[in-house]
Amino acid sequence: MPKKLLCLTALILFSGIAGNSEGADEIFFTELFEDSNFIARDWYDGTILRSTTEHIPGSTSSAEYHFLPGATTPTTGGGIRKLFPESESFYLSFYIKHSTSWTGSNVSYHPHQFNVVTNLDGEWVGPAYTYSTLYIETNEGEPLLAIQDGKNIDESNIGVDHRRKGDCRLQW
Repeated sequence: MPKKLLCLTALILFSGIAGNSEGADEIFFTELFEDSNFIARDWYDGTILRSTTEHIPGSTSSAEYHFLPGATTPTTGGGIRKLFPESESFYLSFYIKHSTSWTGSNVSYHPHQFNVVTNLDGEWVGPAYTYSTLYIETNEGEPLLAIQDGKNIDESNIGVDHRRKGDCRLQW
């Protein structure tokens, strides 16, 4: 079964659009956070603080999260999730505004601002150990796209040299 993208977890999101690249684009969802009835729009597993002070043009509000310096989780709200239709590809468009004092966690990862996982994991999966997780984050002023796939590792072959003599390609 091919891996298909299924779930988006957003931590800091002003507006997001995911779409299909096959044929005509299909907008899976747009979220402008115009009201706090997120459950009615199929968001689950978290809370957010809405702001009417900061927002993009054409909107009157946004999701707002507060982090202490160096923190990996916010002091207000928490990650929220949204399922979208299976697709072999997707586009994600978002607006994000950091405060002038934003640093992230001051390590090479965290806080994860967006996570995308596949349908091979359940809708409640934690992003750290999955078949495939895409992380989008900004730390110390540097944007980061990272991918990990811990469940795809054959732990019975850790430390085994899979190279053939004269061939430096890994064999799976």
